[in-house]
Amino acid sequence: MANFKSLYQALPLEKAIGPDDPHYVDYYGRGNAYGYSADPIAQLATSISFSDPEGRGLHLVSGQRGTGKSSELTRLKHILEADGFEVWFTDLEDLFVLSEPIEIGDFLIGATSALVSLGIDSGSDFFDRLRQFFQTEIEVEGLTVGADAAVFKAELDVMFRQNPTIRQRVREKLRARVDAIWRQTADYVEHLAASRNRRVVWIMDSIDRASGRFDNAAAVADSIVALFSQHADKLRFKHIDTVAVVHPWLSSATGAALIPTTSTFLPSIRVRQRTGEVDPLRIGLLVEIALRREPGLFALVERKHVEQLALMSGGDLREYFRLLRSCAIKGGAAAIEPPVSAAVVTDVINEQRNAMLPIAADELDWLRQISTSKQASLKTRGDVLALARLLNGKFVMNYRNGDDWYDVHPLLFDLL
Repeated sequence: MANFKSLYQALPLEKAIGPDDPHYVDYYGRGNAYGYSADPIAQLATSISFSDPEGRGLHLVSGQRGTGKSSELTRLKHILEADGFEVWFTDLEDLFVLSEPIEIGDFLIGATSALVSLGIDSGSDFFDRLRQFFQTEIEVEGLTVGADAAVFKAELDVMFRQNPTIRQRVREKLRARVDAIWRQTADYVEHLAASRNRRVVWIMDSIDRASGRFDNAAAVADSIVALFSQHADKLRFKHIDTVAVVHPWLSSATGAALIPTTSTFLPSIRVRQRTGEVDPLRIGLLVEIALRREPGLFALVERKHVEQLALMSGGDLREYFRLLRSCAIKGGAAAIEPPVSAAVVTDVINEQRNAMLPIAADELDWLRQISTSKQASLKTRGDVLALARLLNGKFVMNYRNGDDWYDVHPLLFDLL
């Protein structure tokens, strides 16, 4: 029997699921059932399948957080493996301090470290050669190279996550030796891929979670732009097609400097049309997603309120789950007889709205413009960074039907 605790636990915010999970809803793959005329993941898989067998492809996947990118990349992995590919799926979130700039040198080392952690190869040869490189060519004060490759890898892992002083020293040294560190990385991963008996796809997830603090947001954004424009050639490897998850604002910041093999965009689930009317198909999709996780949902939160929360989520899956979990917390804490009341649902919505406030007057004016025009209306390059903040904070949602368009998060409608 469903209860508030089971509802809460059925909706984890950070756990991605794929097609092998009974709770997964393949809404892109189900054709027109929810108004989708194309399956972007199937198209990406086909593009990779059709691409040069020698590799060197760089495929970028973008979309706001909460659009199910990790889950859809898991589906991509299943499709490609069924087509005979070997897929390396690495999540880079645990390897970098994502509130700091990411430079190409430490990115290459960190990405390779994540690859080694998959257990495909021990990486001992790579880290032994890297240890010698640090010993003889870019000695860094405070970095212990250790007696062997395993000790050195562990030292680097700690440095990337926990030691900002040494991390900065390493970055400064690596800037002057980018080509050398890239060659070491490329030699290793290309040799590893060549040793497999199948074509290889390397999926790099969570890069899009890099987001600066108030004092360094511009520096973090600039580092991401440099990574995928200035250094894009260093993310292309022989025998490998690379799939990287990137920020939805990246193309606006880079322009023609960003030339990937393919670009795939996963929009937020469109809960309203551009004209403002509620989209019942997509509301129904969000309801189905929640019901698949907790079949007894309507006994705890009435259907009309589940639909209301789906609308107020703006089509963001993580936001939607958070709203439903808040209902579960309030119901459980008060030991009320389910379902929760309309007053509880209103409290949940108000609390989530309050968490987004206050908003500066100039940004509120911009939100009004976006609400009217459905466009970002970028006037200067500096506006790209401002748009990045609005997208990262979910003040603005990025949708697509035909072309990209924007709208203010439904929680903020009353402010406009």
